[in-house]
Amino acid sequence: MDESAELAVSSEIVERNIFGSLPDSRLVQRDFALRFPLDTGKVGKLKNRSEGRSHPSTTPESLFPYYLNNYEVTKRHLEELTRELGRPIRVLEIGCGTGWGSRFLSDNLPGSEVVATNRVLNEKDREILDTARSTFSKDGLTFEEADATKLGEQYSQGDFDAVVMLEVIEHIPQEEHSRVFQQVAEVLKPGGAILISTPSGEGYGQTKSGPQSKDHVWIYGSRRDVETELSPSFVGLEVNRIVNRTHTQTFGRNAIRQHFYSLGFIKAPESMFGQYKYEKGNNLIDDKHVREQDTSTWIAVARKPKEVS
Repeated sequence: MDESAELAVSSEIVERNIFGSLPDSRLVQRDFALRFPLDTGKVGKLKNRSEGRSHPSTTPESLFPYYLNNYEVTKRHLEELTRELGRPIRVLEIGCGTGWGSRFLSDNLPGSEVVATNRVLNEKDREILDTARSTFSKDGLTFEEADATKLGEQYSQGDFDAVVMLEVIEHIPQEEHSRVFQQVAEVLKPGGAILISTPSGEGYGQTKSGPQSKDHVWIYGSRRDVETELSPSFVGLEVNRIVNRTHTQTFGRNAIRQHFYSLGFIKAPESMFGQYKYEKGNNLIDDKHVREQDTSTWIAVARKPKEVS
C-alpha cells in the first residue's frame, strides 16, 4: 500500500462513539480545492493563525481532518436540531476563518441560513474576511464582521437557533470567556444550541487549564473545566473528545518526515514546542505533533434554557 496513503490521519470519537463514521477528509479537501481554487499569490496573507484554519488548498493533508471532523460533528448536531424543530434553522458562526467550513455547513443544511463572522482588528483580518466573502458566499451564507464579546450590540435577542465556535475560544483571554458565553446566550433563541470545539489540554500533555502558547492563550485541561465555564448560561451540557492520531507507530519519524518532504515541505531552522517545524508557504507543522502527539479536541454541546411558560 502507498506509504503516503497510510500516513493520512485517522480519526475516532473517544469515550462515546455516537456519531458513526467520519467522512474521507482527502476527498472533501480535494473537492473544495477544485470548486474554489485559490490564488496562490494570496496564500501567505490568508494564513490566519488567530482563526486556526486556512484554505483547504493550503492546509496539509495531515491537518485538514482535524478541522473537518469538528465541522462534521457540528453539522450532525445541526441536522438533528433541524429535524427537532421541523424547519430550517439560523446559525451564527463565530470565528469562521477563511470560510470554507462555513460553506461546508451551509452546503449540508439546505434551506437554513448561516451567518459566518470574524473579528477584524487589522488589514490582514479584513483581507481574510473579504476573501471568505468573495470565495464562499452564496444564498443562505453571509460573512460579517463581529466581536464575540459584543454580539448583543449587533444582533437581536433570540436571533439564532444555534451558535457555533470551532477552534476559537482558545484564542480569547480567559477573563473574557464568561462574557462571550453570556453574549451567545443573549442572541440564542430559548432552547437554542451552542456548539464549541477547542483543543484539549490532554493533547499537549497539559492536565490543568491555562495558557499553552502565544496563539492558544487558554487551553481547557479537563472536561470538568469546560463544564464549569458553560454551566452558568446553558443546560443539557454534553462534552466529548475527538482524537486525531497519526500512524507513527507503523512508520516512525523518518518515514513521516519523508512524507512531508514529498508534499513540498522543507525543514525550517526555527523551533516550535522544542522540536522542528515544516513550512510550505506560511503553513507550519511542528515535528512533535506529526510524530508522537495525539491532537485531541473537546466538543461541547449545550442548550439555552427554554422560557418558563
